[in-house]
Amino acid sequence: MFYILTFLKSYYTLIVWFIIRILELVKQNYDNRIILKKRKKTIAQAGVIPFTIKNNRLRLLIITNSRRNKWLFPKGLVENNMTKEESAIMEAFEEAGVVGEIVSRKIGSYEILKYGSICKVDMYPLLVEKVLLNWPEDKIRKRKWISPDEIGEYINDK
Repeated sequence: MFYILTFLKSYYTLIVWFIIRILELVKQNYDNRIILKKRKKTIAQAGVIPFTIKNNRLRLLIITNSRRNKWLFPKGLVENNMTKEESAIMEAFEEAGVVGEIVSRKIGSYEILKYGSICKVDMYPLLVEKVLLNWPEDKIRKRKWISPDEIGEYINDK
């Protein structure tokens, strides 16, 4: 049992490392597009990087935006009656149709220009426990499982 727990801890450390690298790529792409100047209000958003381990390989889930022209990770506004973590889990369910557990504290954040203000998006790793066949936004979004080394092909500035 001890060896299994040690292995899982090492594996999760590797997963978090991969996710941090992915967040850096996402942040770099948004920074290249947006000049963050003086804005009156910052809006809180929360999102997840859904992942699973299949055949001893890390897999990440990405989704399209509602116009289906960009790939991204599920994220959305932090609801008034929810924590950031709860809001992030809800976005994963609504946008990606997955249910899971956040396995560590916030692993990064980035800022985007949206709604005429700056949105600060806090990101959390979500270990996917269940993938739903039908979900609230299944008619307006696609989802795709990818490996970490494929992320640059999907999440970019183009």
